[in-house]
Amino acid sequence: MLFDLSGAYAQSAPADSTATGSVTAHASTRTLARPNAPSADAAPGLVMGLKGNLFIDPISLNFGGVRVGNVSAKSTVTLSNNGTASLNVTALDTPTAPFARSGGTCSDTLPITIAASEICTLTYTFSPSVIGFAEQLLTVTADAPGSGSIELMGSGIQGHLLIDPTSLDFGNVVVGSVSDGLTLMLANNGTDSLEVTVLTEASGAFARAGGTCPEGLPITIEASGHCLINYSFSPQATGLAEQTLTVSANSPGSGTIDLSGTGIQGNLVIDPNAIDFGTLAAGDLSAVGTITLANNGNARLNVDSLTLAEHPFVRTNDGSCGNVLPFTIGAGASCTLTYLFAPTEAGSAQQGFVLGSNASGETDFQLSGEAVPGQDAIFFDGFEPFN
Repeated sequence: MLFDLSGAYAQSAPADSTATGSVTAHASTRTLARPNAPSADAAPGLVMGLKGNLFIDPISLNFGGVRVGNVSAKSTVTLSNNGTASLNVTALDTPTAPFARSGGTCSDTLPITIAASEICTLTYTFSPSVIGFAEQLLTVTADAPGSGSIELMGSGIQGHLLIDPTSLDFGNVVVGSVSDGLTLMLANNGTDSLEVTVLTEASGAFARAGGTCPEGLPITIEASGHCLINYSFSPQATGLAEQTLTVSANSPGSGTIDLSGTGIQGNLVIDPNAIDFGTLAAGDLSAVGTITLANNGNARLNVDSLTLAEHPFVRTNDGSCGNVLPFTIGAGASCTLTYLFAPTEAGSAQQGFVLGSNASGETDFQLSGEAVPGQDAIFFDGFEPFN
């Protein structure tokens, strides 16, 4: 038996016998492989039974919900070689949008060589441009056991602002008064919270009048949430008033709110502006004098103050305006005030009257009269001649 240095051994074959009984020796040998011995062309990593083994951890990355237009935090996959020889990652799919590789310790070029018992890392990010779920499967191929895949997944989320309604019309409101409040809603029908960063302040005849939305900016509205804003209209002049409010958010749905209303007002006309009762004897009563108050404006007016008549003038109950303040005169309507002159002594008298109302127009009138002594007021001192 012959041995060689490779660990195999040579065995001599026995001599063949011929039919004549002579013996002829044939030097024949056969080589037997040593159990578990590597072949001459075995891969270096397999020498003496060594081999690499790839381990991918984790095999999936879930970025969860990420706001559209934002970039997620980085997530990491570790490639480990828990074998006894180095290995090569020969193929690794490149992620496509909205996923991206964002670093790590693994080589950016292939092959990626990982020594036995060593690791390297791959980091990925998710940057959605649209709402909804996205996923991608990256194949990882190595020249050792353990090839597999990495699953990337995430959801693009975004708020969406809804303004309802987008216009508020207060209709006709009397100048100097305040309308009832009108309400609009700012709602988020998206999948992520949103912030209202711009909201024009109401001004002029319009004013914000409460609601559940915060007064300051930004106004944060959670997904599926809403808040309310109330506005009022207080015109200071007749005619149409308008204002457009800009509403901007960090999400789709930014827009405007149109506020409008019409200031209306009564207009008071006093006719006549003065009554002269003429000359009366003291103790007599004049005929009734009538003052007409007419409203030729486009809104009813309220008279809430009126100077009281003083002696020798007397207001009577004959007028139609009523004796209790305030009294109202509708648009296009009129009413009357009636007065008497009732002097009790000689002399001239006059009095000015002022009306207070929520209307434009005239505000005052005047009464006057002259009284002379009556017959029963003549003084006798005994020197008058007798007829």
